[in-house]
Amino acid sequence: MTKKKIKYTFDKAKVDHVIEWIETYTTHPVGDLQGQPIVIPEWYKRDFIAPFFGWKKPNGKRKHQEAYLEIGSGNAKSTLGTAVALYFLCADGQMSPRVYSVAGSREQAGIIFNAAKIMVQQNEDLAAAIQIFQTSLVIKSEFGMGIFKALSADMKLQEGLNPTVVLLDETHVQKDGSLYNGLKKNFPKRAEPAFISMTTAGIKYTWAEELHDKAVKVRDGVISAPGFLSIIYAADLDGDDFDEAQWKMANPGWDYLNLDLLRQEAEDAKESSTGLSAFRRYHLNKWVGAKVQWLSDDLWMRGTAGELVRIEDLKGRHCYVGLDLGSTRDTTAAVFVFPPVAKGERWKILTRIYLPEPTLLKRVDNEAWQFIDWRDQGYIITTPSELQDYEFIRNDIETIGKTCVIDSIAYDAWNANETVQFLEAAGLKMEAYGLQYKYTNAPMDKLESLLIESKIEHSGHPVLRWMNSNTEAQMSGDLKRPTRSSAGAKIDGMVALIVAIGMWIIDQSEPIKKAREIVVSIKRPT
Repeated sequence: MTKKKIKYTFDKAKVDHVIEWIETYTTHPVGDLQGQPIVIPEWYKRDFIAPFFGWKKPNGKRKHQEAYLEIGSGNAKSTLGTAVALYFLCADGQMSPRVYSVAGSREQAGIIFNAAKIMVQQNEDLAAAIQIFQTSLVIKSEFGMGIFKALSADMKLQEGLNPTVVLLDETHVQKDGSLYNGLKKNFPKRAEPAFISMTTAGIKYTWAEELHDKAVKVRDGVISAPGFLSIIYAADLDGDDFDEAQWKMANPGWDYLNLDLLRQEAEDAKESSTGLSAFRRYHLNKWVGAKVQWLSDDLWMRGTAGELVRIEDLKGRHCYVGLDLGSTRDTTAAVFVFPPVAKGERWKILTRIYLPEPTLLKRVDNEAWQFIDWRDQGYIITTPSELQDYEFIRNDIETIGKTCVIDSIAYDAWNANETVQFLEAAGLKMEAYGLQYKYTNAPMDKLESLLIESKIEHSGHPVLRWMNSNTEAQMSGDLKRPTRSSAGAKIDGMVALIVAIGMWIIDQSEPIKKAREIVVSIKRPT
């Protein structure tokens, strides 16, 4: 039996009403245009307002119950979404409207709500009609009492929610679909609900990408979802990341962007793989992998100017040490970081890599010869014991500490107890350092900037260079932590370098108290 084709009609009067109401009553909440009336851009009228509000079923209800808007950062999607939310609250005509702005955190959810509150305050008519409370906006009208409220993923959803419209902002930060699905299950309670998702591109292999993939298939006609409006502005997947024509594809609000700043971000992205990943996400609207190459070899080698870092040249200098231990039969790294003491001086990096001699000789992969060369050249320090000689490592660090001043030794707590006990017994100050995103992001950014500006000297240590080639940045939103490029890859030296810089950052942030309340992570990067 052939399914009867639904005949949709277009309600131009409704579209005009939405546009006129928004441009009459809403204003820019922040920025250079704060307080000025919103003039809806043509692309937003054409691609969202007209199809979402205009197309109607034979019963007069909207064709679309859900809209998905994916767009580059800086195109005013949150401002325009806020204006639409206020329209639903005040003028759509549904009884007792319930409008919810939703995001991954309370802070993010509050962005649209606070913008709505400012819009109400900036318009005399809205201010007279809407009561402003700490967490809600309330209006009493011929359509009953309407409520606008912010929700977040870290709030327990109440079963009694009866949403008229949900604005899900920055879908890409949602950890899973529980919030999305929890809100949608209440939609049958309403005759004409609306669910509007707004986002920039995010990380691949997440729930958010699943929603993105659905939107792509709907847009391309691969699947049929008449009630789902898909709007995606993105550069070509295989397009040139630095072609401005590609940028325009992801940014329909091109004429309003700060192009000088955008071009500078593009130049910066050429110097950094993580910067390039962020540029692709936020400005080209391309979904990226959870792991990205962190420091290219070209960038890494900016950290050598032919100067050999020698401990005898650093007598009396203060330093921070990062310590990362492998298994008892694997590499251990101790990296000494010497901040500059004179203007124009580079940071100095002294690297020590330790490995049991039997482990080196048992290597059968194609890197075995390289390890032997590194040992013979003094870049790997071997010990004759079958297992890692922690006492030898302690004595070596102690010896170096007699020449310079070790302010603290930051260590990844995984497998570190025995070594820590040895070093603490020698009077060295040990500090556990977590490898969670919030602790590794800042020192990784610092190291990257030092390399970009050629302000660091690591002497091109070949083992550390090799370990850098094995190091990727695992992303969580805008935060990153180091991770291996493959299961057997060694990154001990890079982890040690990162945590040493991290300890320096902590001392800079609290130079007097030097309070170090660091959450220890016993889970190593995967």
